[in-house]
Amino acid sequence: MVVGNRETVYDAEKTDFDKAFGQFKEKRFAIYGIGRMSATLLPTLADYQIVGLMDRDPDNVGKILYGYPVITLEEAEKAADLVVINTAESYWNIIYNRIRGISIPVYYTDGTLAEDKEKDGSYYDLSYWSTSYKALKQEILRHDIISFDIFDTLIMRTVMDPIDIFHLIELQQEEVLADNKAFFELRKEASILAGKEATLSEIYAQLQRLTGLRDEQIQALKEQELEVEKNSFKVREDMVGLLREAVTNQKEVYLISDMYMEREFLLDIIYQFTGILLDASHILVSSEKKKNKKDGSLWEEYANRIKGKGRALHIGDDEKGDEVEPRKFGIDTYRILKASEMLEKSSLASMRPAVCNVYESVIAGHILEGMFNSPFA
Repeated sequence: MVVGNRETVYDAEKTDFDKAFGQFKEKRFAIYGIGRMSATLLPTLADYQIVGLMDRDPDNVGKILYGYPVITLEEAEKAADLVVINTAESYWNIIYNRIRGISIPVYYTDGTLAEDKEKDGSYYDLSYWSTSYKALKQEILRHDIISFDIFDTLIMRTVMDPIDIFHLIELQQEEVLADNKAFFELRKEASILAGKEATLSEIYAQLQRLTGLRDEQIQALKEQELEVEKNSFKVREDMVGLLREAVTNQKEVYLISDMYMEREFLLDIIYQFTGILLDASHILVSSEKKKNKKDGSLWEEYANRIKGKGRALHIGDDEKGDEVEPRKFGIDTYRILKASEMLEKSSLASMRPAVCNVYESVIAGHILEGMFNSPFA
């Protein structure tokens, strides 16, 4: 079954993998990553010799995921000829630093050979540190229409990696839900089945199909996820201050997010955490629109909506989704960094690869909230 553009996206990942590693089919592979990208790629790799998976969390060693065992670094060195880091590009360097020193070659998903680079201290000269609240406020005042990204821009989570929210929910479950699988694995599987731009309700409909849980049980799980999410939220005070500046100066304000959460929940969250009540029609969510920021489709719709109303400025943290793509539609941008990226570009960067389980993720998340709540150095 094809849901949305899922087949096209996943087939492209297999094609890219073949281009990068087709010449190594006689080699034995260890795949680092147990997330969505591995869940959808591994079933297509029957013509490759996959000896096992690798993950940051030692508690996963010995588990069978997607039909393959999770193995240690030492086991990978003995059983495999190479490691492929099969994750989003933003995690490549973090993961490589986590396994640096391994005795077999390590490649990124695009076929690039990972290299061991010494930190050069250039964070001192990073131009980003010259950004300021005052400078962004002036940009807001110079524009007529202001849009903000939501997560990592206005609101941050007190975990290092957002996926650890699912681990926290699983810790509260203490039971398998179906097929000897606990919440974390089933939640990821349901998300894949629901498709790329699915709402949370659509994801939970797939979770019900996987588990056979009753309607009231599924609803309770969904509400539990939203509650755990909400408990992890912290506002980025300076960014909410700038949102208030835009509202106070009577700018036309929008929030635009690539997110599976429904618009009503996001509207309530913004009001609860900021005291600002926005027009519900001014919140554009990818899961509702079945469009997203990173491929430009959501920006095209937004640009058509505000056409002729004046100069538009978008503020967000993602380089492609919040900076590159909106500019293609005549929208000015101002990129701020999310807290985890500020950490990675600071003198504390070595802390990032050391976060290897949900407990450490929560501790690190609170450190980030304390040190990098403001995107302005």
